[in-house]
Amino acid sequence: MTRLRFTSSAALSLVLCLGCAPEAAPRSPDAPVEGRARLEVVGADAAQVDAGGELELAFRYLGADGATVAGASVALSVEGAPSGASLAARTSVTGDDGVATVTVRAGDAGRFQVTAEAGDATPASVRVEVRAMRYGALDYQARYAGSRDVRGLRAGLFVNASCEDVRRAVPAPHTAQSPRLGAPSAIEGLPLGVPMALYVLGLDGAGVVAAESCTDVALDADRADVTASLVDTALGLAGPYATVETFDVTGGFSNELNTILEVSAGLSSDAPARWLVDEVAESPRAPGWVRSALGSGFTRSLVADLLQTELDRIHTPREVAEMGRFGADVDAAFRALTFEGELHFDAPDEFAVSMGTHQLSAMQVTLSDGEVYRRPLALSAETVVTFGERIDVDEHAFALPFGELVDTILYYAVLARMSGGHHTVDELLGDYVDCDAVAARLGTGTTGTLARTACEVGVSMMQSRLRTALSNLYAFETLNLSGSAGLVDADGDYDLETLDAGEAHARWTGASGELAFAGVFDGHALADAPATHPVLARLAGLE
Repeated sequence: MTRLRFTSSAALSLVLCLGCAPEAAPRSPDAPVEGRARLEVVGADAAQVDAGGELELAFRYLGADGATVAGASVALSVEGAPSGASLAARTSVTGDDGVATVTVRAGDAGRFQVTAEAGDATPASVRVEVRAMRYGALDYQARYAGSRDVRGLRAGLFVNASCEDVRRAVPAPHTAQSPRLGAPSAIEGLPLGVPMALYVLGLDGAGVVAAESCTDVALDADRADVTASLVDTALGLAGPYATVETFDVTGGFSNELNTILEVSAGLSSDAPARWLVDEVAESPRAPGWVRSALGSGFTRSLVADLLQTELDRIHTPREVAEMGRFGADVDAAFRALTFEGELHFDAPDEFAVSMGTHQLSAMQVTLSDGEVYRRPLALSAETVVTFGERIDVDEHAFALPFGELVDTILYYAVLARMSGGHHTVDELLGDYVDCDAVAARLGTGTTGTLARTACEVGVSMMQSRLRTALSNLYAFETLNLSGSAGLVDADGDYDLETLDAGEAHARWTGASGELAFAGVFDGHALADAPATHPVLARLAGLE
């Protein structure tokens, strides 16, 4: 029979080992613990970025129950050898999905880690490797096939920017050069994989930018080749514009309203008595017996000559000359009624349409001897402006009664230049054709009586017509203006600073109808100092 025997040491070892278990592996400090809140990396826990580049990292915050935690503050830190790397923020707040983000700005080549912590939650880390920057060269050539006088070039390269970025706000250029049109050029030492924009400007003989080109570039090899095809810069609007609209209103009156011009012409004619006697003889408003007596051509001429002789005797040569100028002034003023103003507008939309404001600042007339009468206005109206080969201004309304305009011109521009202090044309008519003075000289004979009666009837009738005409003119209360004009770059700076060959339309409207006149419309930019192209300004002084 075989017996098993144990030595004392073997027995002791057996007893000790009965209570032993394999030793556990050491726990990572970032390892999640069951039943404890934790942070975890969204995506890979290792990332790469080029030197000088940026990298966005994301961490998710989970509670002890495994649900995402929103609105929590997460602390962020860089550990290791950052070599100039930095974080855009030291804390980040989790969103509704429990995710907090941070942007890492890489410095030089190196390795480090970014750690996220929140309260007693298990932290999480991402290992980051910054790769050394690689460099290459850009070969480019500028070409232009347009018709403008492009004589020189300026080129700028913008690093870490796109063409859209440059157009929005021009950053500092990495390189500025003055290449030759059609000749090869190169820019060395450019970082690979970094967005860049090559902007080339074509300058005319005056140094104004006539053409331009922008090309987005991303070097992914040692050398890249780009052709910059320049296109003409868009013609700019140099507005707001000073506007001038001139109308000949002598042809737009109705027959009744034409009285003002008729009286002015009659009074200032060589034989105002003949005009007045003819008006009486042919007017149904005159007494029948007077019209009958003047029906004979011989009698009418006799009365007119007698009346004219007496008018000539009671007026001085100066008064006769003033009356002649009166008629010429009225005609000249209403043949060139001018409105001065300004047209302001917003930048046109994609349909080349803009809301604008037309301001009338003055009314002006030029009298027969060239003297100018100008009266300030302060009127404004909104309108719609359409841009194309021409500028079109939709009809817009001003509160400016036509009668007020006529009264102003007659009193302040025309009558103010005459002696006698007359306020209205009917006052002037009654004073110049002085029937009482004429009667005192004619006596009581048949021809004299007829001449005196024709004078009194004629003056009274024409004064009534004048007052009625002016009253009716006030019924046209609203001035409606519209117009269209060419847009011209007169000084060759690629800004449309001149309104040319314009057509203007004026309508005075009221309860009794409308008066419509055609005119001319022109103007110029209020300020046409050529603005320096923003890219050219950034390249100034650099080479």
